[in-house]
Amino acid sequence: MPLSLACLTNYACGPQATPTFETLDLLRALPRAERRGLAPLGEPAEAAVDGFGTDLRPSIVVVVPSRITWRGLRLPKRSVVSASVGARPGAASTEIVFRIGISDDRTYEELARQVVRADTPGWTDVRVDLSRYAGWQWSVFYHPDRRCWNLIFNVSASSGASPAVEGLWAQPALYTDSAAQRDFLRGPRRPACP
Repeated sequence: MPLSLACLTNYACGPQATPTFETLDLLRALPRAERRGLAPLGEPAEAAVDGFGTDLRPSIVVVVPSRITWRGLRLPKRSVVSASVGARPGAASTEIVFRIGISDDRTYEELARQVVRADTPGWTDVRVDLSRYAGWQWSVFYHPDRRCWNLIFNVSASSGASPAVEGLWAQPALYTDSAAQRDFLRGPRRPACP
């Protein structure tokens, strides 16, 4: 009996499951995203395999400055957004600022900011907890599971940046754990997001 109680306590009070279940591949969803930027030739954001030396990854290549918005997302509990960021090799010595934010069409909140030097090759991992915007919350007024969220990726550069600078968002995706994904799929049906 004491062993059973200890197991139950560890299950109930132990660490949360690690978000490892991919709920949305943002690279694959890029064609449905709103893309804005100063792109004199072509799209402000496009999918490619890019990287540094032998470390090539599926990426979104963006002009600087630019913004990508994935609209109308409903988020499972314990969601995180994860990506690696970098500047395309050969770029001028400029600081590029990568930002991840969220909006409900009324307010915008910056969730993460990562500064990368364009002349320093390599990936920098960015991971953001989206728990505040997902699932059921103890509140009379705030019900994130009833809202449609917009996930926003911004890229800008320090003043005087070269117009040829390009940023990379590698393997951007939303993740959760399998239990939260199962609850999300079994949960009450919400109206479709506009």
